[in-house]
Amino acid sequence: MKNNYKAFTLAEVLIALGIIGIVASLTLPAIIQKQNEKATVTALKKFYSSISQAFTFANLEYGTPDNWYAIDMTQAERSMIVADNLTKFMKISKNCHNNSGCFYDGTFKSLDGRNFHFNGKEHARFVTSDGMSILINGFTTTEMQGKEDSFGHVYADIIVDVNGYKKPNTLGKDTFSFIMLRDKIIPSGLPEHIITSSEESVSTFPDDCNTRKCSDICESCTAWVIYNENLDYLHCDDLSWQGKKNCK
Repeated sequence: MKNNYKAFTLAEVLIALGIIGIVASLTLPAIIQKQNEKATVTALKKFYSSISQAFTFANLEYGTPDNWYAIDMTQAERSMIVADNLTKFMKISKNCHNNSGCFYDGTFKSLDGRNFHFNGKEHARFVTSDGMSILINGFTTTEMQGKEDSFGHVYADIIVDVNGYKKPNTLGKDTFSFIMLRDKIIPSGLPEHIITSSEESVSTFPDDCNTRKCSDICESCTAWVIYNENLDYLHCDDLSWQGKKNCK
């Protein structure tokens, strides 16, 4: 029986491969970005679970944070105490205390493109066993009194860079903040968490988590990522806690 099938010519094969290559070049970056964002969500939720558990154990051992500080302690001393009390119940690979290292010392970016730094001897730093860089900023008594909010006094800020020293080193992309209260640690940007001090009264989502112009340094994305499990605020600007939760 005669076979009437016709083979592809070399030119046709090359054209087909070219088309496949073009399609791949257009779709692969988006696929890779989506996978990276999923990895960020997973890492951030893992850290939140770990730091919350450590805080619970620290409260059982040392009491609530209002018992951790002496009134005349410096900010550096307060940061160190918070870090020491938490790391006792965490798996860490390195503790830099108030010295440089453990946390990227270069320029960070906000989602709206501004530059800033997390540095200074007043901060404590450590690295978790899975490579996340942590910075602790313990507040002085005066600062705490100026940061009383709907949940009570704020005792410290906790900053996590989920991929360590690697780029992009941008708040809302790989770097996120948490707030230590008297009885819990919460992610920045919770809709019911409104700080009463005038300079931070609008530090909520989406005012302080967008790519156009943030009300502060764009640190209010953390709660969105944890509870909605996406970074879609990077791709569309009509998201809200009361309405649309993703770009689809």
